[in-house]
Amino acid sequence: MRITLYALLALSAFTLATPASAAFYAFHVEGKVSGFSGEPLGYANLQTQFSVGQDVAITVVYDGDTAEGVSGPNTAVYPGAISSIDGAIGGYTFTRAASPSSNTLDLANGTSVGDELTAFVSIDGDPVGVASADVFFTSLNDADDTVFPGTFLTGAGEPPSLTLPLDFTQFDTADIALVGFLDPSFGEVNVDFTITSITNQAIPEPSSLALLGLGGLLASKRRSFTYRPVQKVVT
Repeated sequence: MRITLYALLALSAFTLATPASAAFYAFHVEGKVSGFSGEPLGYANLQTQFSVGQDVAITVVYDGDTAEGVSGPNTAVYPGAISSIDGAIGGYTFTRAASPSSNTLDLANGTSVGDELTAFVSIDGDPVGVASADVFFTSLNDADDTVFPGTFLTGAGEPPSLTLPLDFTQFDTADIALVGFLDPSFGEVNVDFTITSITNQAIPEPSSLALLGLGGLLASKRRSFTYRPVQKVVT
């Protein structure tokens, strides 16, 4: 009973401390390594770790309540929107950098080239030879220009009336998809990949996770409790 009371108090404190506006969403891309780009002498080093045809899987989590930064009549930039990344190329893994120097979701409602979304964020991962993990960069495109609604274009000089989250499954191509490395001698060298699938993923809110944890705690306590009647001692 005492543990249950403490757990309820802890949950109440956590709920009060958790911002009510936090709304996290994710999209997951899968694909295959298609080649390398940059200085050939530089990406030759990457070919010791990566090869054409390797599987690529990347999950990007972003904050749907990120405020718009720079915007125009047909663009919107959400700085700092990407909260985490879990990526793998074959057996190589990477995550979002702890303090990313680059971190944006950029949206563009194209009038002739289609709707476009760009995700660009600094990453951390093991070095490959002398090259250090640098960025994840993808530019998704919908040639039919149907992802973003017409109200996205609200007039010259006005910000777009578009909010996150987005349905990433509507994008049909990727103009750019790469994981970049920084070679001290040859600069940026990249592992390029083709995207074969894009899916949306739901992210539980922190308070929901806390409730699940509390439910497990109460269930375990209930299972472990054994009733022992009090015996009177007669003298």
